[in-house]
Amino acid sequence: MNRECALSFRDQFRDARYYALEDAEGYQKILFVLERLGSYLSESQKDLGRYKPCIRPLVKCHHPNGGRPPEGYSHYFMDFDTLYEMVREGRNDAQHQGAVARILTSHSVQLSIILEDALSNVEEPEKDRKIKDYMVRNPVCAYLWQPIGFIRQIMLENSFSCLPFQCGDTWYVVSDCDIARYLADCKGEDRKKKLNKTLECVKKSGEITLMKKAVVSPDKTVSEALERVKCQGWPILVKRDGCEELLGIVAAFDLM
Repeated sequence: MNRECALSFRDQFRDARYYALEDAEGYQKILFVLERLGSYLSESQKDLGRYKPCIRPLVKCHHPNGGRPPEGYSHYFMDFDTLYEMVREGRNDAQHQGAVARILTSHSVQLSIILEDALSNVEEPEKDRKIKDYMVRNPVCAYLWQPIGFIRQIMLENSFSCLPFQCGDTWYVVSDCDIARYLADCKGEDRKKKLNKTLECVKKSGEITLMKKAVVSPDKTVSEALERVKCQGWPILVKRDGCEELLGIVAAFDLM
């Protein structure tokens, strides 16, 4: 498996895991990706049990601990083989609702994290890690004309901690903390007025202090991008030189 293919599967697992975190019974998307990975590696259509001999070597070679808990910490982690069998058996169980489905979702999420780690390390020397391999592509952005109430709604609907936006040639982020401070201790008409003000209005008035963000090239290494974080904090914004459109965003969560 080459790196491009590995990262594609890694991103599919990550997207499926995010979905499962929003839906306590949303294990199916992770299992679909697991089946696609097994089918790709085995070059055939089988069931989860027969995919394991093809997936296990990937984990053994590329996961930091080979899919096993760190020595002395087995009470904190489940190993790959145990999780895989729990997911396989749970998939075959006739009852896929309520507590059974929630347990299967939890095990599927843990299995996904192991596979994401392994896939991230395929053909990746530590010193050559590129920020483009970790960024979330096509990020949701805020716009100056949008009211604070709408930006707040987008954040709450998607559990975003911040949204990037552009003003002239400069990129900023508006964070959940910014909006929380802006709306603190206001009620009734006062809160309504504040929610109806546009991002441009509160920026000009200084009612919300917004953080300027430098952008990095997608071809920068992770270590180079982290140097920017020391000065400006998270997240990292990613944009190609000479291109206006924001290409991606990297939160600390994406590098964990």
